[in-house]
Amino acid sequence: MNSARGSISAIPASRPLRLSKQTIGRVIIAAIGIAALCAPWLTSFDPNAVDLAVDEILAPPGAAHPFGTDAAGRDLWARALHGARVSISVGLLSMLAAVALGTIVGLGAGYLGGWIDGLLMRVVDIAVALPLLLLILIAQSYLEPSLPQLIILIAATSWMTVARIVRAETKEIAAQDFIAAATTLGASRLRIMRNHVLPNLKSTLGVAASLAVARAILAEAALSYLGLGVPPPDASWGTMLQDGLSHLQDAPWLVFFPGFLISLTVFGFHSVAETQ
Repeated sequence: MNSARGSISAIPASRPLRLSKQTIGRVIIAAIGIAALCAPWLTSFDPNAVDLAVDEILAPPGAAHPFGTDAAGRDLWARALHGARVSISVGLLSMLAAVALGTIVGLGAGYLGGWIDGLLMRVVDIAVALPLLLLILIAQSYLEPSLPQLIILIAATSWMTVARIVRAETKEIAAQDFIAAATTLGASRLRIMRNHVLPNLKSTLGVAASLAVARAILAEAALSYLGLGVPPPDASWGTMLQDGLSHLQDAPWLVFFPGFLISLTVFGFHSVAETQ
């Protein structure tokens, strides 16, 4: 009897399931990404369709309109889903461009060193000094506002952070013994950077990419809020914030839902980046 009790007491108590911050971030990103991809099947409303019926203007959240409607009678649930496509696309595409350019500059500066390092870092310093808002204003003076233009401008002002991170990490990797061994065996600099240094930057680039997406989404939202981003009537979370500003007192849901989605998405990417 005593032995039975001893065996039972030896069984460890079950521990509560705990989700890591990285898992939570990935779930958030996946959920928002799937919702954006499935937008046409998750709503029957056209995000740009105007309905000026009295009961459809500034309608509060309800069964017919889960997120309510705006001052033009447009369904905010539909605009939020389709706006997610725009905001996330801007974030991902500008991230890819920024990470690609920043990796090339940072890898070259960190490994080659010397005057090449000095020249490339001075280019980075000059690029850092250029304000995004000024570039947007100059571009809009000569070009029609468009989504590709916005992506290029955000990427052009965000690759410098990636370059500095990659440069610092590359210098540490270049000082390792396996790099010296590859050099002794006659491997070219290009081969060493491609086959030995770049693979060891994987985790660093993962963190940089996650943070770059978060920054790009915030930049798009801020620029669209100021009227310098996605051209109307296309929806993005930033344009939804801009549309709701004048109705902050009488229709707070116009600002709450896009603001919440921006915060949630940025939190998701930051959660993934912090635990890489």
